[in-house]
Amino acid sequence: MQTIPYRFAENFRDKIQGTIKLKACNEHASSSEDDQETLSASSYVFSPYTTRLTEVHRIKVEEKVRAVHSNYPVFVAVMTKSNIIRQPCYLAICRKYANKYLPRKEQMLTLQRQGRRWQVQFRINKRNLRMLSNGWRKFTRDNELQIGDTCLFELLSNKNSYTMNVQIIRKYSLLL
Repeated sequence: MQTIPYRFAENFRDKIQGTIKLKACNEHASSSEDDQETLSASSYVFSPYTTRLTEVHRIKVEEKVRAVHSNYPVFVAVMTKSNIIRQPCYLAICRKYANKYLPRKEQMLTLQRQGRRWQVQFRINKRNLRMLSNGWRKFTRDNELQIGDTCLFELLSNKNSYTMNVQIIRKYSLLL
């Protein structure tokens, strides 16, 4: 089981127990040793900005991840204001995950869900933050994403063309 840096320990304390290993990414990590860690042992990777999950939420995420048979870890992000409402609208992707599985330069990615496809710009900003930007807002609107919804991104290919299958766990489904 991965040890989580102290500043994330409180947020992830309840998430790291379970049958599937959890890997928390830290966008602001400065240690080169941290950057060299591999993610392949994890079944899924949480966004560094993911809020605390309830037990029911964690179980639903793990059920969805178990159903995915991927060669790559699934990237999991719980939607926040910056992902849905704020301008500019974007989704930050942790550096370790992006460095290992996503392009090393800016390019278009394809997100697909329920037979539909969206072209989304993968960007790297001046602070070295990796994010989905242009096209992300259209994806959120078309899929009626709300704050608290959880997106699971399954990387299908990572050669020249990057495609990610997206599954959504609605916040309201966690209340049932």
